Amino acid sequence: MKFEMFKELPGSKNGISNRAGLMLMTLILLLAFALGANGLNADVIWADELSSVTHMGAFNPPYTPMQVMESIFKHARDHVPLYYLLGAGWAQIAGWSQFALRLMSCLFGVLMVAWLYRLAADAVNRRTALVAAFLMATNAFVIIYFHELRQYTLLLLLAIIHTWHYWRLAAVSHVSKPTWILFVFSAAAVLYTHILGFIVLAGLGATHIFMERHSHRSRAIIIGWGMGMLFFVPYLPTVLSGSLTWGETDRAIAASELAEPFWLLLTNGLHVLALPLVLNLAYVIRRKRHPIVSRQLLLVIFIGLALGLVGWRFDLLAPSRMRYFLLLWFPCMILFAYSVTSLPHSLKLSALFMLIWCLSGFQFARSEQILGFAGYAAQGKGYPPLHRFTVLLQGQTGYRDHLLGFSESLALNENREGYDWSIADYYLQAQLGIDGVFLHASLKRYRLEQDVRGILR
Repeated sequence: MKFEMFKELPGSKNGISNRAGLMLMTLILLLAFALGANGLNADVIWADELSSVTHMGAFNPPYTPMQVMESIFKHARDHVPLYYLLGAGWAQIAGWSQFALRLMSCLFGVLMVAWLYRLAADAVNRRTALVAAFLMATNAFVIIYFHELRQYTLLLLLAIIHTWHYWRLAAVSHVSKPTWILFVFSAAAVLYTHILGFIVLAGLGATHIFMERHSHRSRAIIIGWGMGMLFFVPYLPTVLSGSLTWGETDRAIAASELAEPFWLLLTNGLHVLALPLVLNLAYVIRRKRHPIVSRQLLLVIFIGLALGLVGWRFDLLAPSRMRYFLLLWFPCMILFAYSVTSLPHSLKLSALFMLIWCLSGFQFARSEQILGFAGYAAQGKGYPPLHRFTVLLQGQTGYRDHLLGFSESLALNENREGYDWSIADYYLQAQLGIDGVFLHASLKRYRLEQDVRGILR
């Protein structure tokens, strides 16, 4: 049965005018940018980020698109190229510093929050959209990826854009050809951003078949997904030739090991307070029977099932890989926001909930626990502030200069398995054009002298 997504329910605008909504959304976007930009130089890049700068061509710039593809084929065949292609182009304009490169992820994150508002405003109402955008922009786990040299904010952005185009095709009476074209190309873009992008398409497809299989555009929409997947066929042999078994020593052996951290991260550390919110959501879905909200709930269920199936098959999911669950964030934020704005006296309660949400997120972001879920709790410990060194030494180094430094961790010198470069190489060679090595800061005199002599030889 066809649903009318853009037909507002009585009182759905909640008294928020276009001008007020624009002003509030501008403040939310500024807040999202401030929170994301605050950590761009907070820490040294880690192993996964090193792989990103390698594929972008930091050690032999500039990289052509073909060279980017060759690097991925050599080092990580199970990765897809869109983020690295965009990063290679971005670096030619903004430079190779970690601030400049991470800024791209931050900007993708801000755009993602803006598109989430667009989706929720069109699908539900403006108040729900504002709350959903605010919850996403201040979620401590999401903000980690605003300042990480990885593709997750781009993946979320493209997933939301594709979902928005799908809702338009499924709900609006008359749509233009560009809408169909963008629907197809956004599906392909999701697939070329991360190998797990197909889970978003699988979730949307299952929701569509379950709820919209009898609509007059149902077959055309399915064909559109097929066309988007056809664009990915040329790259499919490369992905299949890579290793799809990503098991880790800390992989989860029970669903309960993932359910608890997932709920903690999703609710910004408010797992106890959010439980009444979920119960209220179940009540209002049953009472109001809002078509879009019901479909968002189905989308969460189907994406979760697909992610669980893939994780079980390839040993993919682990407590240190909770980032793969980010695909569930945008429909969940819409559901949370709808529950908050459906409460009696929702304006005051919404403000109170968002205040508590922010305070909880601030405390949660400062804990080492959340970094462990992001995968690098031990990364960066004992590292010197290399980004500061590169700034201070920029233009001060000469031919055949060699930097000798000290660190509490020797991981700076280690090449990641399958790669030719170390983290120290990114700061010294890629940005300063010199070689260097870091010795352990706790070396005794005789060992220190021996190591220094070896380096000088």
